[in-house]
Amino acid sequence: MVKYLLQFVKNLLITILFLISTGLSTNAQGIKNRYIRLPLSEHCKTLMIPQKNKQEVFIKISFEKGGKAQYFTKKNLSLTLTWNIKNNPDDPTTFEDSIVLNKSNFNTGEDFIECRFETPILPANITQFLTLKFHETTSNQTFVMFDRITNTNDYTFPFYAQKSSSNFPLFDQYCQTNDTIVFKSLVLDSISVKHITPTDSLALPPMYLGLNPYLNSNTVTYFKISPTTKWVPTSPGLYVFSYPNQSSKISIVVLQHKFPTFTKVKQLINSLQYITTNDEQTTLLGATNQKEALDELLINLTGDQNLAKNIVKNYFKRVTEANKLFTTTKEGWKTDKGMIYIIFGTPDKVYFENGHEDWSYEKNPLYNELNFYFKHKLTSEGYIFELERLKDYQEIWIAIIEKWRKGLIK
Repeated sequence: MVKYLLQFVKNLLITILFLISTGLSTNAQGIKNRYIRLPLSEHCKTLMIPQKNKQEVFIKISFEKGGKAQYFTKKNLSLTLTWNIKNNPDDPTTFEDSIVLNKSNFNTGEDFIECRFETPILPANITQFLTLKFHETTSNQTFVMFDRITNTNDYTFPFYAQKSSSNFPLFDQYCQTNDTIVFKSLVLDSISVKHITPTDSLALPPMYLGLNPYLNSNTVTYFKISPTTKWVPTSPGLYVFSYPNQSSKISIVVLQHKFPTFTKVKQLINSLQYITTNDEQTTLLGATNQKEALDELLINLTGDQNLAKNIVKNYFKRVTEANKLFTTTKEGWKTDKGMIYIIFGTPDKVYFENGHEDWSYEKNPLYNELNFYFKHKLTSEGYIFELERLKDYQEIWIAIIEKWRKGLIK
């Protein structure tokens, strides 16, 4: 409890400073390296590729439909990107530059923006703070995004993968079977590939402290490919790409269905494991008509057809978003971040500090403040964010699962 009290006081101080500032600045001593990022509704992924005398930075910004950022997904806009880098949020700018965005350095989709630009080589092991400003000349519209960049093996890669039809890295770390993947690299060594067959492994509840029952439940094979090869995956599963004697790994989840959305009833039933019991899962998966069995279960849980529809609409929307945002070494809904996002929704604040990412939930009738702590960790399958599990989460987990089962989560 002392830990949470101290954390609450610390977060409160940071939040007050954040609200009275225009962005990231803070003058408090001892928290300069604690970085407040925008909520996950405007989620940023950063990839850095070292060149001879520079660093190439790739950015993908995902956002919810209808927000201000979506304005910049329209075609034929006259856009300029300005960015600056600081060692700390309240320090002077160490580097600033701008470019006119065009087809070679900018791409858009229904709910994302991708761009690329160059920066000087960053100091090793120093987290720096990046401010991105997208400006449209004609209407004088501006969208600002913040992120952090670090010149370490955790974030800098000697090569990256992309679909043959794209000029940008495969940020989302998933593709379909029969997609054509190409690799961009300054190194000509062959790429080692580890293929792990699909697994049913999913995140365990935040209060679960026992051994993971899903470990070592899949088959692993190894092979090598040339960095100039156009690689076409034919089998689903996780593929981990690496160079010999280097810690950097790239993970790509290959799937056959229309990921990140689910279209098959069995997929929908499987993703409900966070809010259903083992007996309910067994009944649903064993039913002759799984769709009817699922409808019947949800109506029995809520006692109301409209509330049952709420579960379907709201839960599976979050599952899809989790797949888009958090797929790394497995589908996003199965990851620790995906589980917390699905059950608790978008955090009010996201903090970075010393290799951790902390999510803060502040506005809910079930709790005054709730925090989840994720550690950025290198595994044999690639980089993941692992949740710090605590028994203290049990009461709030049971309460919010009960709300989900009654169809009361919006």
